[in-house]
Amino acid sequence: MNKNLTLTLLAVAASCSFAAQAAKYNGEDRGRPVMPAQGNTKWQVECSGCHLAYPPGLLPAASWTKLMGSLDKHFGSDASLATADAQEISRYLTQHASNRWSASTAPLRISEAGWFKSKHSAGEINPAVWKRESVKSAANCTACHGSGAASGDFDEDRVTTRLFHWTLAGSFALAWLSAESDSWRALHVFCGYLMLGLLAFRLLWGFAGSHYARFATFCFGPRAGLAYFKQVLSGQASRHVGHNPAGSLAIYLLLLLTLLAGVTGVLTLGSEEQHGLATGWLALSQAKLLKSLHEAVTTAMLLLVLGHIAGVVVESWLHRENLARAMLTGIKQAVAGTPAAKPHRLVALGLLLAMLGFGGWWFAYAIDRQLDLFAGHAGQESARTEEPHVRFVGPQLPDNARWREECGSCHAVFYPSLLPARSWEKIMAGQTDHFGTDLGLDAATTQAVLAFMQDNAADRHLTEAGLKIDQSVPPNATPLRITDTAYWIRKHREIAAADWANPLVKSRANCAACHSDADAGTFEDGAMQIPATPAHTAGSAAAAASQ
Repeated sequence: MNKNLTLTLLAVAASCSFAAQAAKYNGEDRGRPVMPAQGNTKWQVECSGCHLAYPPGLLPAASWTKLMGSLDKHFGSDASLATADAQEISRYLTQHASNRWSASTAPLRISEAGWFKSKHSAGEINPAVWKRESVKSAANCTACHGSGAASGDFDEDRVTTRLFHWTLAGSFALAWLSAESDSWRALHVFCGYLMLGLLAFRLLWGFAGSHYARFATFCFGPRAGLAYFKQVLSGQASRHVGHNPAGSLAIYLLLLLTLLAGVTGVLTLGSEEQHGLATGWLALSQAKLLKSLHEAVTTAMLLLVLGHIAGVVVESWLHRENLARAMLTGIKQAVAGTPAAKPHRLVALGLLLAMLGFGGWWFAYAIDRQLDLFAGHAGQESARTEEPHVRFVGPQLPDNARWREECGSCHAVFYPSLLPARSWEKIMAGQTDHFGTDLGLDAATTQAVLAFMQDNAADRHLTEAGLKIDQSVPPNATPLRITDTAYWIRKHREIAAADWANPLVKSRANCAACHSDADAGTFEDGAMQIPATPAHTAGSAAAAASQ
């Protein structure tokens, strides 16, 4: 099977799985809709004459059969109908009755159903709500659900906004945790791009989304936010179904910081790593400033997130409601007439598919490798058995056949960008005693090899590693070993002795053991992975490391 087709099918299968999970209601399959697409006029007219015409999906068929069979004693009233009308309504109700909740008995009241009790427990709804003049009874669905109750819309699930909220929170957490890890650089960058995409969606949703997601519903200025904050401190803050003034300012700041974090991240990636959308826009020498800005913005973002969490805790305590649950369920208590947030499941599904598609494209290497494993030819593509990250491919650097032939005849070739030009000049000038060996190069070869080294040395700043090595070497120093440079020492100081003793590594000069792009000379952060010690030599490696 074509791999691209297989990857597409896998992404669709994963999307369907996520969609199925999203279509759960209170932990159980949604099953039939509460209200069928095709209504029934007689049911609507007869049932709504005394109360709300309760949608058939709110009770199982057995319950409707019982109710329709005793209309002459319908909760203390005689609701008898003509036989033909009763039969038609009964067929309609039983045909479209609930098949989502199993029940040991057939309850005659919706409020006696297990799902109703679960959704309306004291933990979900304050008992005082039932005593309000605008509510009075558990049968008064419209008091809280508004006009949606008559059409069977009892799901006030703002699934689209919450999908954005939690995906953004998860992306930021993963990006923060992977920020200092070279091996997980691809995950960090993926989360950054994902956050920018989510930001673009949220800005659009702020104008075209559901009621409480629109910016117009929480357009408060700094003065209103400060006033509300003072009310919180005094314990007299008013309750808001949507975002309160202080929370709205935090949201705007969070969106701004997300934009700044994404932009500075893209520019840092383009300058320091020479990857991404901003590749070639900026010089390597500008990377340090951009990285500092990126770290400052993300730190401010973390502090804002912590403040947001503190605000949720305070608001929950102040108004005696569980806001954390509301952020998960999308449901909050509200007085009659409050606009209900409509679910936008198709939009949410589209957003989910877009994120899964982007993730599948970004991490296609992982899916591709699994397909290779299933096909039994993984060894043809890579001898490594652990690939927890995407390897960035560095820029193609200049090459020289004579340099590669002469230097590679005794050891691995070390690209010139790993030492400044003066170091290579001193090494080539003392080639008769090259670490105990006479290179024996003729004048023409020496000149050609040295010229290549000088043109691509660390002080030329062709790569991130070259720039940082050059910056770490004092102007008056001329190191002859790459492992003597301050940058190399700093980058390798946390590597365990057991890793150096690994028979797959053996020596600090064996760059290719951990850097898959060592031969190319790019030394990308994402192309580095310390190999696992073979099982049959683990004991001897540990013993060697302890000596």
